[in-house]
Amino acid sequence: MTAEIDIQHDAFSALQSFFIIGSTEQYSAARQGETIYFNNPIFPGEKPMADKMKINDQVTVGPQPSEEEINQLSQQGFKSVVNFRTEDEDDQPLSPTDEREKVKSAEMEYLHIPVSMKAMGPELVDEFREKYPQLPKPVFAHCKSGKRAGAMVMMHVAVEEGMGGEETLRKAEEMGFECEQEELRQFVKNYVDQHAQ
Repeated sequence: MTAEIDIQHDAFSALQSFFIIGSTEQYSAARQGETIYFNNPIFPGEKPMADKMKINDQVTVGPQPSEEEINQLSQQGFKSVVNFRTEDEDDQPLSPTDEREKVKSAEMEYLHIPVSMKAMGPELVDEFREKYPQLPKPVFAHCKSGKRAGAMVMMHVAVEEGMGGEETLRKAEEMGFECEQEELRQFVKNYVDQHAQ
């Protein structure tokens, strides 16, 4: 089973470029506009929703689901959906408002925390970390491609587990996430170092 990733780079999605799922060679190819295929070991035997990355038993990250895929998430046992896309982003299969209605109709909880590079700051991570424990688990967290969601979730997990910033970056890379932007590496590292218990 293969998964297809179309990694797009523009000014708005600078934060999305923070975590790249796959190898350095895949990242380089994607920067040149190529479509990347690789095995998806997380959910063997089922057609992947482009790609999903299971962080732990409580949370999985991935790209924005369609209306049909929202129903699939419910059938797969997910109890909550977190949306990190902003209201005015392009290429949304569902607006945050419409997605909320579809998620609720699928009998899951919904949380919307809009994150963009223009509005990125520790207060948004704090908001997510404050609300996340109240969500029924497991949670599916998404943005456009799953990279913003991956960054937010990894910061939460790192702080909860008492990890340091450098350890968090190493752990992310071991899981298949790669950071290519130094300023965003520093943001994650500094946030985790400042909030680790």
